[in-house]
Amino acid sequence: MITPEQRARNYAHKLARKLVPTMEKCEACGETRGLQRHHPDYFQPTRIEILCRKCHILADQRDGYAPKKQRKACKVCGKMFLPTHTKNHSTCSRECLTEIGRRNAEKRWTAYYASGKKPLRIRNTSRLFMDGVTVPKKPSRGPRHELAM
Repeated sequence: MITPEQRARNYAHKLARKLVPTMEKCEACGETRGLQRHHPDYFQPTRIEILCRKCHILADQRDGYAPKKQRKACKVCGKMFLPTHTKNHSTCSRECLTEIGRRNAEKRWTAYYASGKKPLRIRNTSRLFMDGVTVPKKPSRGPRHELAM
């Protein structure tokens, strides 16, 4: 059974695609990518705002269609950020996420070496290690016919 609100929402979406077939820029911030049509009130289907993704989320929160998300502090840089989807975020950017991964790897390796175990033999020596030093590869032996000489 379709409720009157669902019926109004469906009608508003179809009408919006007909009334505004192309979108130029966000009415709030001027962004030209990731544009969406926003309906402040589904019972007024001709009232349409063109918004980018971020502004659309904020507008839905303002109009009561979406719960407000709490701003969080990044665990690396301390900058306040708004999580963009439902996963539990602890960092504000890809760079901070990389830094968290580097720190966690450093903790694992420090704990491993502190336990007194023998260091691991690393086969892929072309990788970049945590301190930023690249270990050179072993010299290649060349083709088989050079070994016969």
